[in-house]
Amino acid sequence: MELKNLTRHVLGIDCGGSKTVCLLMDESRRVAGRGEAGPSNFHTSDPVRAWSAIHKAMEAAVAQVDGANIQAACFGMAGVSHPATRETVLDVLQVSPFGSEIDENRVFVCGDYIPALVGGTDAGVGVLVNAGTGSIAFGRNQAGKTRRAGGWGYIADDAGGAYDIARNGVKAALRAADGRAEETELTRYIIEYFEVNQPMDVVNSLYDYKMTPARLAGFAPFVIRAAEVGDIVADRILHEAAHELVSLAAAVTEALFNRDEDLDVVTAGGVLTGSAVIRQAFATEMSLQYPSARTCQPKHEPAFGACLLALRSLGLTDFKPEHFLEESPSRR
Repeated sequence: MELKNLTRHVLGIDCGGSKTVCLLMDESRRVAGRGEAGPSNFHTSDPVRAWSAIHKAMEAAVAQVDGANIQAACFGMAGVSHPATRETVLDVLQVSPFGSEIDENRVFVCGDYIPALVGGTDAGVGVLVNAGTGSIAFGRNQAGKTRRAGGWGYIADDAGGAYDIARNGVKAALRAADGRAEETELTRYIIEYFEVNQPMDVVNSLYDYKMTPARLAGFAPFVIRAAEVGDIVADRILHEAAHELVSLAAAVTEALFNRDEDLDVVTAGGVLTGSAVIRQAFATEMSLQYPSARTCQPKHEPAFGACLLALRSLGLTDFKPEHFLEESPSRR
């Protein structure tokens, strides 16, 4: 019979669109195990494969500690703000190898931006701007008030994210091919990325049923590459993206902080980490609007933040997951 470890552990899981990361943390905040697996975003992945990835990542992390004494878990997922979705996730989790061992009142499912803020700031106070395929900003002040802006998906918004950048890049390339706009290297790049012979052939790819948001967003690095070699059109697109991301940060900052208040603005996501142009333009515009704001890289990854939220449910630190008010990851 396997003996339980006397040290208490928690699980923090970041369920992403490209990969799943699970950390096993002990009550002293030491990461004792780590597991990675494939994508587990339920909106872009097959549900069965998503759960398989989550379980695989959990198993890999837990296997690194003999008799891990798991007391709580926090899952950061995209698109789980609706209570019904959260309940479904929790119900499925309870039949998993580890979920059944944990008191359901200590299993938390929240929007992925919440542990990203907690891990990014190491305190849960500040503003997070995450620009991946989509875009979102989330913040929390010292009084515990929270605010979210963006995150409405590629059809309604996601300005400044990779999908938006890619779409604007394709649009600029096709307009240039028509002679309706200035020439740009993007015209050559869409031929390369979509593997077509001429720009007009891209239309067949764009409206093919296999054209997923992730596939189109994959053109964003080509827009970034074009800007890096001096393409004016691409550079303009990236600066517009940076401006949109600043507008997200500003909406959250204005709602939660005073203009002269010191705060960390944490930047995350492939767009902000992958483009020096966007990152610098964002930081410059933010500093002009909010001189006391510090644009910075995350202190820890989202899965680390999920672990901190789980630890706080054990009363080990100063606030609990439910202190995020309407953004609470706790089960109701």
